[in-house]
Amino acid sequence: MNKNSKTRLYTVLFSLAALCFFILWGIWGPAYDWFTGTRLAVIFALGTMIAHYLEAAGNANASFMKIGFCAMTFLIGSHLLTPYFWPGRIADHNVFVVFWLTAGLAWLLLLSMMKETKRDDFFKIFCEFPVVLFIGSMLPVYVDSGSIYAPALLCVFYFIEGALLVHKGVAEKDRALFNCGLVLLCFLLIAYSLSFLFALPTPVHIIVVLLLIVFLNVLFKKF
Repeated sequence: MNKNSKTRLYTVLFSLAALCFFILWGIWGPAYDWFTGTRLAVIFALGTMIAHYLEAAGNANASFMKIGFCAMTFLIGSHLLTPYFWPGRIADHNVFVVFWLTAGLAWLLLLSMMKETKRDDFFKIFCEFPVVLFIGSMLPVYVDSGSIYAPALLCVFYFIEGALLVHKGVAEKDRALFNCGLVLLCFLLIAYSLSFLFALPTPVHIIVVLLLIVFLNVLFKKF
């Protein structure tokens, strides 16, 4: 890793530390900031990108970090698949603007650092997660019915990523990737139930989905 790469990496790490401060300010500041969940997802997404860069640079532990951060990104982001968690107003405009400027700087630096690294379609699209969350944060505040458009945009993102993971799992004969893709698609079913049926899936629905997943795993080798 040359001096220029180290400087950019340290800049990104400093940016992440600043982003963590803004999250803590949003929680314990004068008023609770309902964009906290979105910001956490952004930080974990950027952390995944850092781990990918370190993995490409030969760091032995980076692959585990990458998997963990990626899983946490999707897990935290899953609550945003419904309209209820998208705030309709900005509690602190200064924090909102500075957070996204800092996150944008870190994101651009990471993209420039990863130019020479190998990325599959899943990860190329994953790197756009912070942009999707930024657009989603703006929609409920400035667009009529934006609280519907924001989760819809994120649902499209989850569907694409889930489908790519399923395809990648089949292509590489990797059952873990295959099931991770199915989990992302299951998040969409839960979001649909909460958004349109206004209730969590019933035990019957859960059993049916689990049986379907088991059935698909039985057919996995045939795929």
